[in-house]
Amino acid sequence: MTTVQFSVGGILSIIFRHIHESPRTLAEYYVYRDRTLVYKWLHGTATPSKALVAGIVRFVMEKSCEPVRLSMRHELEVYIGAAGLRPEIAAQLIQTEPFQKFMEDVLSLAISIPSGDRALAGTTGSDHPRSRSLQVSELVRALLAVFAGGIFWNGINHALGWAFFMGGDGREPRGIAAAIWGLSVIVPIVCASGAAHPLRRAHDQSIDWPNTVIVPMLHILAGVMGALVFYDSGVRRVIAQLHLAYGPQELVTGMAFAMIISVLPLGVSIATVRRAGTSRSGAMAELGYAFLPTLLVAAAVSLTLFIDRPVTELEQLRGFVVGLMLRIGMYIVARRHVLAAAIACGDERGRLLNST
Repeated sequence: MTTVQFSVGGILSIIFRHIHESPRTLAEYYVYRDRTLVYKWLHGTATPSKALVAGIVRFVMEKSCEPVRLSMRHELEVYIGAAGLRPEIAAQLIQTEPFQKFMEDVLSLAISIPSGDRALAGTTGSDHPRSRSLQVSELVRALLAVFAGGIFWNGINHALGWAFFMGGDGREPRGIAAAIWGLSVIVPIVCASGAAHPLRRAHDQSIDWPNTVIVPMLHILAGVMGALVFYDSGVRRVIAQLHLAYGPQELVTGMAFAMIISVLPLGVSIATVRRAGTSRSGAMAELGYAFLPTLLVAAAVSLTLFIDRPVTELEQLRGFVVGLMLRIGMYIVARRHVLAAAIACGDERGRLLNST
């Protein structure tokens, strides 16, 4: 059995799957906190205090009927069994009656573990060898996302005799070349971030086809469209007609480039998170986070403006640095969205990755 981290976020994801109420209801009417705090509990970036356990349990009891509680308890017992807790602790939890006391004990234990009482659990969190392997594999995926596309793009240019990889005005891809460039950026991001991997529910091992096939294909389509929009729609020509100084013109061009290329495909991730149950305000927060690639590209362009080298040399250097920052930013945001969707769907892999 796959070992998962025993956490408040994992427990809450099971609760919300059975109780079709928004985290806002729990936040505003039962624990009297801002709803963003409940999302932090779900994502594992914050832990509630023990004083709030009573409010969470009251929410569960008032918003569920007996059959729902039976179903919820069954899934929680499976979750406890997969969490790597000491056998005597897991057995004590599972034998606890009635359901209200069971919920109180499960939540209280989950809150106590992050506070440092790791002896309660067997091998969870970063001490688990699976977590270490996930960290290594995550680094490998990140490196592939950042460099694989650039290597592929340069290889295609050399094989076909193109000079687009040099960058600069007059050496911009058009048509099929722009589409291939878009593919070289977005495909490694989709694959390495995990968007192309099936999200599986803890209680249902069937493949989630929208996340497995449709979402990755929409990512790829959006990436190609973004490249075509930037290179074939005359955006750069419009910016040139503004008659800005060299520095501001390069900065505006770089930001427009990153915004068009990154925000469009990452909007697909936002739709994934929204479909998984995130509130409208949460989806809007993800949209704001999607501008990270634009900010990184702006910083990269700004730094190259301080290098005292000929313009022809700077264009190639700037193209390399901007492409690198674009891919790094897109990977970070895509991974964030994939994990957010996985956690919201109750995916064990998402919770374990989020804990590393």
